[in-house]
Amino acid sequence: MKILKITFLFFVITSIIMIYPTTSAQDVDKITNHKDSKMIQASFIDNEDFVFKIFRCVEGLYSNYDLYPLEKQIPFDLIVAMAAYESAWGKSRFAKEGNNLFGIRTWDLENIPHMKAKKRPDAPWGVRKYVSMCSCIKDYIQILNNHPAYEEFRSARSWEIKMYGYTNATTLSKFLIAWSELGEEYTNRLQEIILKIHKEGYYKNLPVDIRGQIIYKFK
Repeated sequence: MKILKITFLFFVITSIIMIYPTTSAQDVDKITNHKDSKMIQASFIDNEDFVFKIFRCVEGLYSNYDLYPLEKQIPFDLIVAMAAYESAWGKSRFAKEGNNLFGIRTWDLENIPHMKAKKRPDAPWGVRKYVSMCSCIKDYIQILNNHPAYEEFRSARSWEIKMYGYTNATTLSKFLIAWSELGEEYTNRLQEIILKIHKEGYYKNLPVDIRGQIIYKFK
């Protein structure tokens, strides 16, 4: 079994696709506990600001532990790394004009707001537009939690939680090659970004531990 072949040494290394959305536009807009989270748009001063705004969205979602227990959470490291790669740290046209940080596509061109890729104007799909970056992040999480292409990812996450009590973005990135046409190279690029995030200290002012997990203080 692939999951059991993950060695402990690799696991504890510091946290260094085609997509088919299933939520409706109305559902995805019911977002986080932050009263102003719907207003968070994909406009960033720098990479640290990019990370901070993603943190605000994810913190709001994950603070509702009934909806997002650990078994349903995507590691924060992994969310940031995938958003950074897919949107060029928020600089892509899809991020700026559509709040889409992950290149999420839709084939329902009649009912779902979307943008066309300039090089693929006649494609039967479009890149989905969101009212905020938080609604995009929520949709991304539900895709990984429900789409059959990521069943192995979910199994690996469950195994890590059972064995260690937490998840590791570096190892879980191995199970997301379906997200990109790059295949296994996609894993390498995500892991490089995770290393960059920690090396550059993008979490230094955030309650995020060395494993890239958000720290909560429960009352």
